[in-house]
Amino acid sequence: MQYISPVSAEELLKLEPQEWLKTFDEVSTEQVDPRRLFERRVLGLLAETEKGATQDFDWGMKLAEYLAAEERWEHSGWHYLLRSWSIQPLTELQWRRLMNLLQECKEIFRHADDVADILQRRIENRDNPPTEEMIAEGVVMADRLWPLLPGEKEDSRDWVQEGLNRAGGKLGLFIVHALSHSRSLHKEDWSEIPDLFRPILERMAHAGPDCSPFGRVMLCSQLHFLFAIDPSWTKQNLFPLFDWSLDAKVAVQAWHGFLVWGRPTRELVAEFMPKAEQTFGHLEQLGDFRSSFTDLLVSISYRSTDNPLEAG
Repeated sequence: MQYISPVSAEELLKLEPQEWLKTFDEVSTEQVDPRRLFERRVLGLLAETEKGATQDFDWGMKLAEYLAAEERWEHSGWHYLLRSWSIQPLTELQWRRLMNLLQECKEIFRHADDVADILQRRIENRDNPPTEEMIAEGVVMADRLWPLLPGEKEDSRDWVQEGLNRAGGKLGLFIVHALSHSRSLHKEDWSEIPDLFRPILERMAHAGPDCSPFGRVMLCSQLHFLFAIDPSWTKQNLFPLFDWSLDAKVAVQAWHGFLVWGRPTRELVAEFMPKAEQTFGHLEQLGDFRSSFTDLLVSISYRSTDNPLEAG
């Protein structure tokens, strides 16, 4: 399959939004030569659109604002525009303009995966880290997007891997990285998780059956970090997620997260060990993660100052 665009990115950048839409409509409705069915001209045009929007932020924003004004919320162009912004090291002014567009046009949230991708990738950009204002605007946007995410009815063999490709998981990782950035900016006077983060963190941790579970999976994968920056909040909100007697499915999700990326620091283990001991009777429910749990116990035993056999 080849994606061959009838118009290059450089040519698209010369078009006004209404001209781009006319070109798209013409290409998407044209009759295809049976001998060239392997050429996807529409997808080629969209790929060049993404390339053009990556090269020229203002052009991409003008096109997005036009699609919004025309209420073309389901247009396939949205995916490519949103994806172009996820790979750009947006400046503070560009970020604010994009956040304002999302605020004013909540219909764009139907493309939740792409919006979450923008937040996650921007916060993870180490070459051009976000400012404190950008972090705050991103957290507000995540808080507004979160209630719109669907729940997950089926079980998963790997909640982390599945969450990496879902909006809920991306938002969970965004919040963790945003917290890390915020703490680095306020290391000298840091005492606990700031109020700005608490609503979205608690929504993720205590998500009901009709909400996305992937946020808490990612939070639990960083249990050691959250415990280090706010032990009280972590013990109150995340430790209960590992309790098999409260909700076995939630416990599976929590353990999947921790067993992939969690680190058993001495400070954490001193408080968390009862949850690990409780899991001895639920190893079968961990599925493929049973061996990872064994590795965790070995790591804890190796680092322990106590005799692991005598300690149970």
